[in-house]
Amino acid sequence: MTSKRNEIEVLARGVCVQDGQLLACVGKRDRNTYLPGGHVEFGERAAEALRREIEEELGVAARVGEFLGAIEHTFVQRGERHCEVNLVFR
Repeated sequence: MTSKRNEIEVLARGVCVQDGQLLACVGKRDRNTYLPGGHVEFGERAAEALRREIEEELGVAARVGEFLGAIEHTFVQRGERHCEVNLVFR
């Protein structure tokens, strides 16, 4: 998704721990590490967006747990400024 000027992106992220290991994603181009998840679509609940993204990306059924908190983040990627709010679930 390309960020539009003055747009704040809303993402749902999951903290997935199994056998003491944290599931993390690594970007192909920028090599950033981040929690799995993705964009919340207009009219979609954040927990549902996370469930959908996990199922689309990993091909496994996902169960979304409790809301852990929100993290604001701003960064520059390929010369474009991004502002986002990450809603994090267990």
